[in-house]
Amino acid sequence: MFRIFCFLLFSSQLAATEVENEINKVFQGLTTKAEDISATISLGVIEIAPNETPEQAAKRVDLHLYEAKRGGRNTVFS
Repeated sequence: MFRIFCFLLFSSQLAATEVENEINKVFQGLTTKAEDISATISLGVIEIAPNETPEQAAKRVDLHLYEAKRGGRNTVFS
């Protein structure tokens, strides 16, 4: 089972990087009683352009997410 989350940050790129690092720390620290289950995370990150529609931003961040997944476990693509 997996979950997809979307975070909208109204701040700087530095804040987004800090959030990415904290999310990765949380996922790396997860443990479970089942030995065959592990948690990893792939993140796609964008900064929305002033003239960009929500649909355009969603498509672009989705592309970044797939690039992160291609990069391997616990990868961020921005």
